[in-house]
Amino acid sequence: MNIEITKDNYEAVKKDILSPYMQDFVEALLNVEPRYIMYPIKGKEERVKQIERIFAYEFYHQYRLIMQTKPDLYSGIYLNGEISKADSIYDNVLKCYPDLVLHGDPGKIENGKQYFLCEMKTMDNSNDYKADLKKLTELSCSPLKFQNYIFLAIGDDLQNLKEKIEDFTPYCCNILCICISLDGKKVGCAHLSELR
Repeated sequence: MNIEITKDNYEAVKKDILSPYMQDFVEALLNVEPRYIMYPIKGKEERVKQIERIFAYEFYHQYRLIMQTKPDLYSGIYLNGEISKADSIYDNVLKCYPDLVLHGDPGKIENGKQYFLCEMKTMDNSNDYKADLKKLTELSCSPLKFQNYIFLAIGDDLQNLKEKIEDFTPYCCNILCICISLDGKKVGCAHLSELR
């Protein structure tokens, strides 16, 4: 899978996206307005800045809106941000606070109910891309057993992401890389192995 998605082609290409949860992930991204991707900063000079948390809150909100329209699909499923499953029910798992997790009961590992774990970074923090990818590769080899490990690059595209991580060598490649453009109109999806 190496695809570019827009609001115009979403319905036609969504069948190529892995699962209903991943389809909703992309739809929620496309529903985030550009003002949450590029945030105006007022001061001596007016400028825009990418602020991960502002984007993350709006993305979480858009995903929750989709969940509310599909009560049967999302019954007993939780969307949580910045939670830690380490030091509670997971013994040998690296200490991590994922940006976003979609899963069954947050208090236990349930086979088949660990849907996705997402780390996100803005293009302004692209020097940290490799650190998050390293974290995701470690998590993908852990007992968490999520169906999807997602790296979300906010305000970037797949070609630029590929250039920024060209010397990154993962030992597990079960990672889906997703980019959303600065204007919020394009989403690119590719497996990490396809960017190598």
